[in-house]
Amino acid sequence: VLATNIQSIEARKWFPCWDEPEFKTTFQIHFHHNVKIFLKWKFVDLFVVQVQQDCLHLDTDFTMKPLSYEVRTPSEIKSLFSFPIYIKAPVILLMIQHIMGKEFQDIIKNYTNTYFRKSPTPDDLWNMMQVNLDNPELGNPTMKDIMENWVRENNYPIVNVRRTELTLEISQDECINEHYQQKALQWIPITFTTWEQLDFDNTTPHHWIPPKDSTKYNISISLTNKNGWIILNLQQTGYYRVKYDNKSLNAITYYLRFLKYIDIHVLNRAQLIDDTYYFLKRGEVTYDRFLRLINYLREERD
Repeated sequence: VLATNIQSIEARKWFPCWDEPEFKTTFQIHFHHNVKIFLKWKFVDLFVVQVQQDCLHLDTDFTMKPLSYEVRTPSEIKSLFSFPIYIKAPVILLMIQHIMGKEFQDIIKNYTNTYFRKSPTPDDLWNMMQVNLDNPELGNPTMKDIMENWVRENNYPIVNVRRTELTLEISQDECINEHYQQKALQWIPITFTTWEQLDFDNTTPHHWIPPKDSTKYNISISLTNKNGWIILNLQQTGYYRVKYDNKSLNAITYYLRFLKYIDIHVLNRAQLIDDTYYFLKRGEVTYDRFLRLINYLREERD
C-alpha cells in the first residue's frame, strides 16, 4: 500500500466521502508487477520516515486540527484542505491496516463494492471491521470505539516503558497539551519484540492499552536478563511515541553500538532516534544520553 496525495474525479466515484478529512488524499496502489523493485526502493520505509515522522512533529494544537471536527467559518472550511491533514489521514489508515492485518485489503474491496456511487460515512467503514483484543478485561470495543478519539482529537499518545530489575511495565502517558489541558487518552495498539525474539515483522497488535486512567491496564513483561531490552511499536506502525526509561534506553544503546545494530529493524532505529530527539527537546532526555544513542550511526549503512 502506498499512501500518496492525489486529487481525482475517479477517486470521488469510488469514495463519495473522499473530501472528508479522514479519507482525503488517501489512495491505495497495488503492485502486481516488479514487486522486487518496489520492495528494493522501500517506499513504505520512506513513507514512515518522511511522512509519519513529519506528521508527529506537526501534530500540535497550534499546527494541526483533528481529522474530524465541525467548521463554522470560511477559514475553518479552508483548513480542512491544509497540508497537516493531508499527511495525517494516510498515517492513521496505515495504522488501521496493521491493526486489521491480512483482512484489511478484503475489507476495503468490500467497502468500495458496497458503497460505490453512494454517500457513506466513516462509521460505515468502521462497522465492517471487527477487532479481537484477546483480553476479557478490556471489554468488546468496536472499531468505531477505538477510532473515535484518533479522528476527533489532535496530538498523539506517548507510551512509557519502565523497568524494575526483570520486569518491564508499559503504560500510557497522561500528557497535557500546549494549553496545559489534559490530552484525551486513546486505545493504543501495542507491538513489541525483545533482544531474544528479534521479530520485527509481526506488526499486528496482540496487546492494547485502553483509554482508562488506571494502572490496572498497564502491560507487564518479564525479562530473563536484567541487561535485556524491549522495543515497542514495531516498524513504527502505530501513531505514537515511545519514551524509554534510562535503563531501557541504555540497554538498546549498548546493543546498537557494540553488538549487531542491523538486527534492529531500520524503521525502529529511525524511530528510536526521532523519539529520543523529541524528548531531548522537551528536556526529558540529556544531551549525553542522546549522543550515546546516535554514536552507532558511524556504522549505519541504510
